[in-house]
Amino acid sequence: MEVGATTDVGLQRARNEDALLVDEDARVFAVADGLGGHPAGHLASRIAVDTLRRALHRSSLDRDEGPDQVLSAALREAHEAVLEGAAEDPSRTGMGTTVVLTMLADGDHEAW
Repeated sequence: MEVGATTDVGLQRARNEDALLVDEDARVFAVADGLGGHPAGHLASRIAVDTLRRALHRSSLDRDEGPDQVLSAALREAHEAVLEGAAEDPSRTGMGTTVVLTMLADGDHEAW
């Protein structure tokens, strides 16, 4: 499988608020898009992706849960990390990001 990933700032914003997670070995991919017009969207998307990466790495070491539980738990952890990041600095109040997260599987949940 070949994978490519890129982001573009677009025509509306001065800063790219996207962050990517590309893990070909784990077959996990995510795009986090900071909420434009809100404070620190670029930071929120980076926090989310970094947290997802750590959470999914930990989960790959413990195969007791299925992929759906692992992805849901990782997203919840990323959500909490963004909230914590916003609470650390008043200038970040209202920061947020949207996330699309997927894991490719062979149909064999035991092999993920």
